[in-house]
Amino acid sequence: TIKKIYGKKTKIFFIVGYDTIIRILDKKYYKNRKKSLDRLFNSCFIIVANRNDRTIEDIKDLFKKPENIHYKDKIYLLKLSSFTAKISSTLIRENVKKNKPINKYAPSEVVKFIKETGLYLDENNNKTNLKKVKLPSYKSRKEKMVHLFKSHLSDNLSS
Repeated sequence: TIKKIYGKKTKIFFIVGYDTIIRILDKKYYKNRKKSLDRLFNSCFIIVANRNDRTIEDIKDLFKKPENIHYKDKIYLLKLSSFTAKISSTLIRENVKKNKPINKYAPSEVVKFIKETGLYLDENNNKTNLKKVKLPSYKSRKEKMVHLFKSHLSDNLSS
């Protein structure tokens, strides 16, 4: 569907953690697992990062299983430092909802991005008394993604 909108030359990348790749490979989600996974792995790039106590070796072990071995050359591994691997978007979201500081464990780029964009808003679009997280409009999300790529990633990619 994304390629229909943006064209066939569009390259799609998904960055997922250990828990997500487990769900992607789980047999219970598919009527025709092989067909679905073939389509997924042939239409995008999947970058898998270690999470919490799960290492790169744990991820490699998933793709040694006979039912997954066909996809081992279709993934890319991203090794996160032990400090970063403990941080999840769920952890950040939950702490923002509780109005707890996140700057003790979240990378400074994430804290800066949340502050600059107002990524998490309550039902009245209020940035300070965060009671309920809501998803901003598509236009707003698009603007925030453009901001993220321009402000944070471009510097890192050029260095």
